[in-house]
Amino acid sequence: MNIVHPGRSLRDLPTERIVVASLILGAFYYFRGLPSEREQIVSLICICLLVLTAGRDWRKAAVTVLNWLPFVVLMVLYDFTRGAADDLGMPIQTQLPIVADQYLCGCYATPTLREWIPTTPKGSYPTAYWYEGVFSVTYATHFLLPYLTSAVLWLKNKERFYRFRDTFFLLTFAGLLIYVLVPTTPPWLAGEEGLIPDVDQSTRTVGNGWRILSVTWAESLLDKGRAVSNPVAALPSLHAGYSLFFTLMIWPRAKWSRPILFLFPFVMAITLVITSEHYLFDILLGWVFAAGAVWAFSGDRYPRIRNRVRTKLIDTFGFRLSQNPSEPDLVDGDDQNQPAPDTHQDITV
Repeated sequence: MNIVHPGRSLRDLPTERIVVASLILGAFYYFRGLPSEREQIVSLICICLLVLTAGRDWRKAAVTVLNWLPFVVLMVLYDFTRGAADDLGMPIQTQLPIVADQYLCGCYATPTLREWIPTTPKGSYPTAYWYEGVFSVTYATHFLLPYLTSAVLWLKNKERFYRFRDTFFLLTFAGLLIYVLVPTTPPWLAGEEGLIPDVDQSTRTVGNGWRILSVTWAESLLDKGRAVSNPVAALPSLHAGYSLFFTLMIWPRAKWSRPILFLFPFVMAITLVITSEHYLFDILLGWVFAAGAVWAFSGDRYPRIRNRVRTKLIDTFGFRLSQNPSEPDLVDGDDQNQPAPDTHQDITV
């Protein structure tokens, strides 16, 4: 069947299926505009993957959907965190990250950094500094990069997809758990309460850079997303965690992009602090969570953990999706009888 097996080029995809997938994306953009929510992004990716790997029976289509369900689960869990802390009676932390930042750098990180690197006030159209465009694009990668990378890995190398997806799930689940147990105010909210000088809602300028990129609608989409976000989901910073997670996962086989990968987490950190979204303490903890998740599923540990989970699922539910007992659970049947993928193979960037 015409699918892309591990190690083959994405150019092997049939042209007619690429055209159909492109038409679906074009139709969505025409009727609804660019996807502004992660639920829309993941849904579009799943639909396009089903189109690109067409010619399969219902079982193989179900495998694709089931392999992407963990992303949907994370979105549901994130929505749950918005009221979970209140329902459990967990106290909101305000002083903890402030004291931690003062211990780490001896000052209030956000106002200090804003003195060193000036930014335009929020809503002051149409000007912005050139580096604010870098901040806006860097911040936006949090909502796109994990899912787009997963889609490429699903088409190119299933084994890499499983490791990437499960590590991402572990990192995100751990972060969401802390959101519920230790709800924490971000700098802009602490500033609104008078706890940090010269920081408030007006210093949330992460959307300013879209002006110089002539993408002004992106700033309104950002404000729309903030209206339904969890305002006390600051510790740890998953924005920072995802940036380091991506760097660590892609680094082993990256070539020319290594300088960009190296700078990525640091640019994200500067973006988060200067736009009043996170404390330095949040960022460092996000990096610790990311490094821990990557380490937990690195090397031979991941296959052992995966095999134990697979055995438990088979014992519990009494079925497997793969027809080949030697394959991992939820493996695409079209990959049967293929040579084992090179364990050192990865995306070349």
